[in-house]
Amino acid sequence: MIISVMNQKGGCGKTTTAWAMASVLRSKGKTVLLVDLDPQVSLSLLLQLDDSRTIADALKGTFDITDVIQTVDDNGDVVAGSAELPLLTESQSQLKRVLKKADKYYDYVIVDSTPTASAVGLAILQATDKLVIPAMAALPVILATRQFKDMVELAKETNPRLDVAGILLVMYDKRGVVTRTLKEIADDVATELGTKVFDTSIRKGIAVEEAWASFKGLLEHAPNSNPAVDYVDFVKELGV
Repeated sequence: MIISVMNQKGGCGKTTTAWAMASVLRSKGKTVLLVDLDPQVSLSLLLQLDDSRTIADALKGTFDITDVIQTVDDNGDVVAGSAELPLLTESQSQLKRVLKKADKYYDYVIVDSTPTASAVGLAILQATDKLVIPAMAALPVILATRQFKDMVELAKETNPRLDVAGILLVMYDKRGVVTRTLKEIADDVATELGTKVFDTSIRKGIAVEEAWASFKGLLEHAPNSNPAVDYVDFVKELGV
């Protein structure tokens, strides 16, 4: 199954969510490939991946997707991203084929997606089985999620199986009055997209930054932290 994590607003917890989901699924004994398809390559930088072979090489046909996979201690199998991804206009059509081939070897392929409405983003959705939309509990981020509607509808023309699984609120404080108001706005946005806001939300916690700094998966670093517990509950709610 290919699960893409995407939002068209930067700084919304997209990379952290993809990385944490992979950690949770590995803890359940699942085989997981984490793919960096964000030209900002934040995931690749944070995991200090080797950039001599990247997803761009697989798209151009220089290497097979299986030849660009790196195994990172405590973070499993990962494919490095490339800043040149938006420039590969002739190769973007290969994205679905490349991801589907990887999907044959793993229980789950988790994609950290580009944060922009682009040909790359559309190509990702055309290959995706489930779409998760993380949104920081901030009004500009939640409202920006509305921009997905047209791109999702376009993707469904060639990928009718695309499941917009829901909006995941991250860095969330349930105690705040403003936060509860934002939850109501997120519910309205989700309705416009034909989906829902997940019951599970991800609380703030220093464990995320600590895990990144130690180059460990979230569950490997702090399995009992609030964010780790929340991501476990979220993956359960997602039904994978």
